[in-house]
Amino acid sequence: SLDSTAVTGTTSDLSTLTDLTELHFYGTALSGSVSELGKLSKLQRLNVGSTQVTGDVSSLGQLTQLIYLSLESTAVTGTTSDLSTLTDLKELHISSTALSGSVSELGKLSKLQRLNVGSTAVTGTISSLSTLTDLTQLYIYSTALSGNVSELGKLSKLTVLNVGSTQVTGDVSSLGQL
Repeated sequence: SLDSTAVTGTTSDLSTLTDLTELHFYGTALSGSVSELGKLSKLQRLNVGSTQVTGDVSSLGQLTQLIYLSLESTAVTGTTSDLSTLTDLKELHISSTALSGSVSELGKLSKLQRLNVGSTAVTGTISSLSTLTDLTQLYIYSTALSGNVSELGKLSKLTVLNVGSTQVTGDVSSLGQL
């Protein structure tokens, strides 16, 4: 892990390290296109949050062994459908990015335990997340997501829920089972 260090470099410098299973550069000066990291087919954990990484995330859809992905606070672009093939993901952190698309695409990631789409252009209704029964943490703050909070009542493992500044409505008493 090189998290929060003074390490610099580009994603193309890393693209030949094809045996890597984990790559953690959170909070570093790493720059370049995220598409270069799509070549690292053995990656299980990828964290380039709070870096200068940019570009379209579509190539990350090839990283089907990923269980952890953090792109938060980067200038990456793309849609949620680009990530919907990552069916082994347990954690997905895309807050404060330019990612957009329907939250229903993320509802296909049935193994998710932590999901953070706060401050993104992700749209849709929260009912599509009700199938993610392993979720323990859900952050959808500052999005255009809508629906009735009761639709999250099936998520019995939730310990953290942040729906601030959304179009979610309803009575929180329906969450009594959480």
